[in-house]
Amino acid sequence: MLYQAYQTQSDLLAPLRAMAELTGVALAYPQLQESQTLRAISAWCDVIAQAQLTHVRPPFGIESVMVDGRFVMRDRKVLTMDEAAIIAEADKIGKRIWKQVKDAGPIPIPGRTKS
Repeated sequence: MLYQAYQTQSDLLAPLRAMAELTGVALAYPQLQESQTLRAISAWCDVIAQAQLTHVRPPFGIESVMVDGRFVMRDRKVLTMDEAAIIAEADKIGKRIWKQVKDAGPIPIPGRTKS
């Protein structure tokens, strides 16, 4: 389940990474590098574009697991927790955090005076 969460996050962020990569390429022109702000944006775009999973799921081939004579996983399905409820709760928390980020407004860039 943890692997699936990482994979889902990676899949959801793929469009953002692609946009960041294209923006970083557009800002890489030497004429634009004179601006400290554009250099900072370009650097952030590079960080976002590089933020991705760097592993693959190992082929363990484990389909079922028993503990004390009871299946805790059968046919690659975890039986001891409600996956849908966990995903719904994570989604709710994620939406709450993004709302807090939006409500907080822009983050000031250190070293820059507010105009």
